[in-house]
Amino acid sequence: MSTWSANLTTAAQRGTAKHHIDPAPAPWTLSAATSYTFLFSVNPSNLPVIEPHLTTPTDKVDLLPTGLGGVMIIRYDNSPVGAYDELIFVAPFKSRPRKNDIDPGEKRLAEARRLPRIYVSSEASLRNGRVNWGIRKELADFEFMRDEKHCSALFDATRVVVKDRLTGNLIMDVTVRQMKGWGVPVSTKMFWKYMPSLEERAINEEGEAITDEVWLHTTPSAWGWSKAANLVCVHGVDQAENYFPDVGKLGLYSLGAHFKGTFMFPEAVRRLAAGVELKAKI
Repeated sequence: MSTWSANLTTAAQRGTAKHHIDPAPAPWTLSAATSYTFLFSVNPSNLPVIEPHLTTPTDKVDLLPTGLGGVMIIRYDNSPVGAYDELIFVAPFKSRPRKNDIDPGEKRLAEARRLPRIYVSSEASLRNGRVNWGIRKELADFEFMRDEKHCSALFDATRVVVKDRLTGNLIMDVTVRQMKGWGVPVSTKMFWKYMPSLEERAINEEGEAITDEVWLHTTPSAWGWSKAANLVCVHGVDQAENYFPDVGKLGLYSLGAHFKGTFMFPEAVRRLAAGVELKAKI
């Protein structure tokens, strides 16, 4: 195995080593009952908030000093591994040099994105997400509650509490709200080829990188209904900063998006970094 490590939990540490999980290979089509996306710009003021959550040596080297990142909260009511919840921290990184470069006819608007922190409520999502796309998923418990205090004639509000499943420690406790009524139709299909791809190291379900420096490139797509949303307040931090960037210090844009619809994750494209010869089967 490679010396590269993201320090991810193993099945033994999670107490799930004896749990049989059926493989669920890509592509995946997932139905999101509700999701929230809040963007921010990487800049000198929020780098101290971001840097502790760059969990691999390549993350620390490749983080772009400017560019768009984001925080996403998603409730999937259907997927190849069933319903589950998800919390994502997205950041912009320069792409690793590739032995076989990207198709010259395939242009992207931005550099690659990685997910240094991501929590899901499903062991099946965790294992398959790691294997299929190299996504560094960990387990958490989610609670979604209507927040009457911040509801109004125009907005519905929801309090979202996320806790680490192993320790019970707080990861996030926020209230988000979205406009009532119908949203507007949105789709990434028309400009899919120009979307920034996710770029992650190929890992096994235990979170270990395979021997060779293989990177997985994935460009998800989405279509559905969207409307305005915003982060109303952060209720508590406690030990949360150890698990996820403090969203109150990231400088999130005041206007976010609520989305209900479909996400599609295709099979990842496997690429070797420049100068690396393939020795292991991938």
